Amino acid sequence: MKAALNVLAVILTLFPAGIAHPQAYPAKPVRIMVGYAPGGGVDVRRRMV
Repeated sequence: MKAALNVLAVILTLFPAGIAHPQAYPAKPVRIMVGYAPGGGVDVRRRMV
């Protein structure tokens, strides 16, 4: 009985996900602000991300 309730809970949890419509994200380029000088170690690592 407990297994049947677990399956029912999973089905009911996933049901609304089928109705949702995805959004076009990101619509603009993502900008990462780094509070350190350009050309430094932190800046180089952030640009690789």
